[in-house]
Amino acid sequence: QSALNFEISPSLLARADVAMIEGDQALALALYDRAAPLARDAGDRDVEAESLRGKAYIARRAGEYDQAVAFAESSIEAAPKRHSLRARCFNIIGLCRFGSSQDTAGAIESWRSALDESRLASDERFARIVLHNLGLPYSIEGDLNAAIHWISQMIDSPSEGSDRRGSQESSIPFPQEAIAHLNLARLKTHQGRFSEAEAHLELALERCRMFNLKASTAETLEAFGNL
Repeated sequence: QSALNFEISPSLLARADVAMIEGDQALALALYDRAAPLARDAGDRDVEAESLRGKAYIARRAGEYDQAVAFAESSIEAAPKRHSLRARCFNIIGLCRFGSSQDTAGAIESWRSALDESRLASDERFARIVLHNLGLPYSIEGDLNAAIHWISQMIDSPSEGSDRRGSQESSIPFPQEAIAHLNLARLKTHQGRFSEAEAHLELALERCRMFNLKASTAETLEAFGNL
């Protein structure tokens, strides 16, 4: 039975991941629910951890923050050496802490862990996403300089210690940069740095058009109108 489960659970995980990509979260959750216990019974901790990570993501999107944190923490425990997966789980925990109770200290702690794990995995792109998230609590608390410090690192040059491949990856545009530029524009508008804010909005709009981000385009145009 364990051998059969070892063969079935990765297939269920793959189908769940495809369902997630296609936007069918109900099917994805059902498949993750099946994959996790089968993988556990088979001793396949990697598949178990990935399934729990998927369940954590879905729970957070549904606003079930406590459950999302529990799934993410279980995934982290199951995957002590899977740094990229652990980074994503710590990021989910940070988003839950920040979104559910404005627990800024807890969110920062989780995102710092996510950043450390991303760098251990040489995952420069995800590290940049986490850097943006690290700026969010400071913006809520009114520490605009600290918020700008963290968010700016998402769009600046790669961190020290990045290899050449990571440096090349970090130079390739990706959709989240639109939000980073938009948030930097908002922060700098509050500081009265209008020319810098306008430059960020132009870059945000460029990314929005590049990746066909309709909602972000509307927000960016609205921000232009508020300058």
